[in-house]
Amino acid sequence: MVSFYASNADGEFISSDTASSSPSTNAVTWGAFPGKEIITPTIIEEVSFRAWAEEAFGIWAEWGHVYSGERGSKSRQMIEGVRNDVWLINVIHHGYLEKQGLWDLLLS
Repeated sequence: MVSFYASNADGEFISSDTASSSPSTNAVTWGAFPGKEIITPTIIEEVSFRAWAEEAFGIWAEWGHVYSGERGSKSRQMIEGVRNDVWLINVIHHGYLEKQGLWDLLLS
């Protein structure tokens, strides 16, 4: 019922797919209109998530350079903290018909 991907700035990566022999591909959004096929899927899979993670941590590193002259500033400390201590995580709950399914799971 749940798939996830997680990565950090060091490139460490964990996934619910590691227990499976075949990686999953998840369509998470789409456009549904009367009389038409489903259009505009957003696909989340390991390759795309790793690219997003690399980009996100790269942007945080660039932001850190903006404050390079401010070694002790709170802004720089916050940005470096996010980049160095936080994991980027994507959680997909496949029981989308359950109104509070993901929140019930996360809060339990």
